[in-house]
Amino acid sequence: MKPLSTGQFPGVHRRRVGDVTVTALADGYVDLSWEHLPGASADDFSPALSSPFTVGETYRSSINAYLVDIGGQRVLIDTGGAQSAYASLGNLESTLAAIGVDPDSIDVILMTHLHADHAGGAFDAEGRPVFANARMMMRAEEYVHYHDDAEVTDANRASVTLARRAVAAYGGKVTTFDTDGEILPGIASVFLPGHTPGHTGYRIESGDDELLIWGDIVHVPPVQFANPSLGVAFDADRALAEKTRRMILEDAAMHNLKIAGMHLPFPGFGSVERAGKGYRFASASYEYTPDG
Repeated sequence: MKPLSTGQFPGVHRRRVGDVTVTALADGYVDLSWEHLPGASADDFSPALSSPFTVGETYRSSINAYLVDIGGQRVLIDTGGAQSAYASLGNLESTLAAIGVDPDSIDVILMTHLHADHAGGAFDAEGRPVFANARMMMRAEEYVHYHDDAEVTDANRASVTLARRAVAAYGGKVTTFDTDGEILPGIASVFLPGHTPGHTGYRIESGDDELLIWGDIVHVPPVQFANPSLGVAFDADRALAEKTRRMILEDAAMHNLKIAGMHLPFPGFGSVERAGKGYRFASASYEYTPDG
């Protein structure tokens, strides 16, 4: 008997949003402990340790990106973390190859923010663009923050350097926006600051259907949905991040929004429901017929 192949098949899941196809792409994972949630105790973190995504005393947090085929354009939202320090990241290129998507076919890259696990897949080891024909778009506040030398410290120097390399790889094809609303046909920006100064979600709209890809609103879903007061150590402004998190969780629950997130368990599609004094993530059912 031929043995089963080792490893895992590429992480891909497609959904329809009206006439639009949105494909979740698994880039990898990072392991987070209660110490990554400032102000949290080991008891606060206990819901994560009872999760099936637990590894030892850590929660395995997904790193997702999303490919949107819309209006004749191929739009990639975030790029994973291939050039980051995380050896557990960097599967995006091979995942795209497995579904027959040439990196040169990507028209636009939309950045939720420039942290290493989101921007590190935009360029290769030599600093060249992985998506050679794409233009890159992001919130103006994000670009300014990462290009302000006054914001550079010993603690964030590596992160800033990676962000600048990701942007530099696209040179004159980088554009910014500074208001909410449609930035591409069928895609609107939603300013969600706090995690970073320009952290941004993207709302995909087609007919009466829509999906909000919210970036890094939560990193440890079993903990932060139930207790939105808990942020993550990577938040630039913890108070503002908490305010944004509470706002978007309540909005999603009140209006029954379809959401997707970069650190929600792959593929990250679902909705938000109120649960006691907090919320819970309701994962979307499997999409059997993404082609309609």
